[in-house]
Amino acid sequence: MSDLPEKPRHIPTELSQIAGFNVLRNNVFSNGINYLELSADLSGLPLDLYEYLPRYSDAIDKIGAAGQNYVRIAERRAACTDGLWCSLLVKRHVSDTSRSLQSIKLGLKTLDAQTENACRLLSDLVFGVDPRDRERLHDLQNQSRAYYQTALVNGATQTALRQAARGFTPEAALDHLFMSPKTLRFVDQFALNFDTHAEKLIHNIEQIRDFLLNRRRWTISFTGSDQAFAALTRTLEDWASRMGDSPVENIRYAFAPFARPPREGLACPIKVANCARVMPAPYLSHPSAPLLKLGVFLVIFDYCLPEIRFKGNAYNAGASFNDSTGTLRLYSGQDPRLVETIRVLERLRDFVNAADWTQTDINRAIIGSMKEVERPIRPGEATGQALNRHLRGCTNEFREKSYEATLRATPQDVKRVLIEQLAANELKAALCVVSCREKLEEANRVLGDCSLAISDLLT
Repeated sequence: MSDLPEKPRHIPTELSQIAGFNVLRNNVFSNGINYLELSADLSGLPLDLYEYLPRYSDAIDKIGAAGQNYVRIAERRAACTDGLWCSLLVKRHVSDTSRSLQSIKLGLKTLDAQTENACRLLSDLVFGVDPRDRERLHDLQNQSRAYYQTALVNGATQTALRQAARGFTPEAALDHLFMSPKTLRFVDQFALNFDTHAEKLIHNIEQIRDFLLNRRRWTISFTGSDQAFAALTRTLEDWASRMGDSPVENIRYAFAPFARPPREGLACPIKVANCARVMPAPYLSHPSAPLLKLGVFLVIFDYCLPEIRFKGNAYNAGASFNDSTGTLRLYSGQDPRLVETIRVLERLRDFVNAADWTQTDINRAIIGSMKEVERPIRPGEATGQALNRHLRGCTNEFREKSYEATLRATPQDVKRVLIEQLAANELKAALCVVSCREKLEEANRVLGDCSLAISDLLT
């Protein structure tokens, strides 16, 4: 414990405004490489467009723009960047229950000599992404369909976790909307009946593109040289003259909470089980959050791994406090047992009640969980971390306060917080298992009144 620093490492960041945009400049040595990440706030996006956000993200990555086809855009991307990407970012605000981080995120990496070209390419994509090449757009939907079919099965544990978490918070609901069996079914209509749905798909991608053209939605994080920052400044000044400047409504995504916690089985052609048990968890700013993280660390190594992986022979087992979606998650992966693992997951409270942790155990958990705090600050990671922390309200003062609370943790406090969490939320827990139909039906014969509602994963 004496080797731990007094305070967590902070990213040296300066916040300023350039042409009406919030810009974070990170003072981190980057060895001649420039890193840029941009976040566009989705607050107020019409509800019927949320399902189309992954289609917009794919269009940014894999389609033409500004009158140029995909081949030409791909050539420009390869010539002036070491990667230009678009993704969807969903995270809970650290403390404000009325806010969350729901955004489109773009990023690139480039050298000084190519910064101007990289910024021009980025501008063409932001202002002019063009989904009207119908042949290319159809190919893209077929690619997406194949991707989801593969990813949902290969990442079956994550599939089960998203399915079980979707009714607890808006953030968990969006995480599920963007990557789940529902996403696959949504893409199926465009891949299998493209001519019927093409115009609606094109129109909605363009709607999202135009919705984002408001400079008050954008926050930028930059790490790199003065020369590249000057090019970025000129780019943002140009954007300001082409974008709107209207207030952003603080509207969270509306979702349907669970009326009753589900117990589900998703059937697909795999012979092993992937189990997930999920329940609500507090905001990251709650006083119990640092202690809950330590308790989860102990649960992983003292309960989940011994009971599920070592005794049960599962390939993977664990637990996590997912502060991005506000959930506490228990899981197994590639698990030969199903009913036995469900019972292990549902006996967690008994284990915590019987646990006899010492201060040495708590210190072990503190040291083991300090990877993020003591991780070296690398320029690429720092660019994204600074942006996420700023948008989530994760200030240096907040991080220091959480760190101090972690260092002061005692066995009694950690155990109390875990028991309180489980007592308050255990009856709200949702369960999902991804496995073959034969294995799920066999489990139901044993589970009786606690059986799983089975549906197909891929159809």
